[in-house]
Amino acid sequence: MESLAPQIVISDTNGVPRDPRNLTYRELIDGPEVLELDAVKLFRDVGVIEYLEDYIINIPTSAAFVAGYETSRALDSIKYRHVDDENNAVSEFEHRMLVWASNVQLSTWIEQGPEELHAAFFEVLEDCGRESPWPDVELFAIEGGRGGEVLPDSIESTPGLSYFEFQQVKHRCVRYAATYPTLDPAVREELLAPQRQHFAREMLDRIDNQLPLVEVPPEYRAEIDDLRANGW
Repeated sequence: MESLAPQIVISDTNGVPRDPRNLTYRELIDGPEVLELDAVKLFRDVGVIEYLEDYIINIPTSAAFVAGYETSRALDSIKYRHVDDENNAVSEFEHRMLVWASNVQLSTWIEQGPEELHAAFFEVLEDCGRESPWPDVELFAIEGGRGGEVLPDSIESTPGLSYFEFQQVKHRCVRYAATYPTLDPAVREELLAPQRQHFAREMLDRIDNQLPLVEVPPEYRAEIDDLRANGW
């Protein structure tokens, strides 16, 4: 995995180029710098339904910490999108979908998912970190059989690794781990089915019960219709 920062150039409020490796934890959760994260770029590229369907809802319940982080950063990024009358409805819909997804994640976290998903996910996640430019990096902490965040101080103590690069590496490794490459595809689908069905049921219930307060914009109607017909 190549270095994640040199090809990215951002500017401060005075238009001066700034190396994203110097971004702090606070800047990446409180400012427009969040737009530089790969998790946010994925969300903006594919939209909220695909972001949830192909990524977030496949993360095991024992790794809810990272699903929560990625969802929160996508949610933060919406405030920095240019909004006019045409896309305001889209932004509002995406905002609500991400909030609801976070709520479902929190309610699901108390339930331990299949051990096979947990083991396969964290094995791949650890191996992916070892294959990065920082083989000593710890992408997660395990406590009580569940994954948890690594403290920023511990991240920045890894030689040559910035907090920004850590989040980029973690995102790419989590995306890969959530495909469960070490599991047989049929077994993977069987193990994932309950949590995918749970997410679909909960999200559709919220859409139905909060309409017309929540309007499904035209850009997302086909995907919502497909969700109703085929689930996740």
